[in-house]
Amino acid sequence: MRSFISTFLLSSLTLIFLSCSGNQIKETAWEKQMDDIVKESMMSDLSLVSYSFLMSLKSEDDYSNALERMFDDDAVIAFGTVDNPFFTTVGEVKKETTTNDTSSFKLDEFIKSGTGLVKTVWKFKSQLYNSLAVVSDDRGIVYDNIGWYLVSKKDSGTKSELEDEPIE
Repeated sequence: MRSFISTFLLSSLTLIFLSCSGNQIKETAWEKQMDDIVKESMMSDLSLVSYSFLMSLKSEDDYSNALERMFDDDAVIAFGTVDNPFFTTVGEVKKETTTNDTSSFKLDEFIKSGTGLVKTVWKFKSQLYNSLAVVSDDRGIVYDNIGWYLVSKKDSGTKSELEDEPIE
């Protein structure tokens, strides 16, 4: 009888713990997007390998530090298409522009209360690239140096496809 009660109590506590912990874990919009990108990109030359939450951005100092880290001259940035990305550094992009001011990227207006900084690791062919992303629990992925500027095939219609679109 004693072992039955012990087993019953242990089973009940386990079920209570699992049901309570299950209710507390809620996937955010950005986590769902990241997980979807990881799954969808597994068979591509360019894939999101992993991501990890670094910090919440709560103050002006946090925002400024995040922008500095994301747009450091050595930070990697990618352009082109998902199938054929071109990787360079922010420093190289700054050399090609008329200003070295990172606000020219216009990201500072998107970083607001409720956002966080996430480290992303991308793989193209066999090369790994680290990046920082700004995320929001409500809005999802706000920005990532690698994924943001890339165009997928479904997003980049050909000229003939665009000409067939009705103009409203």
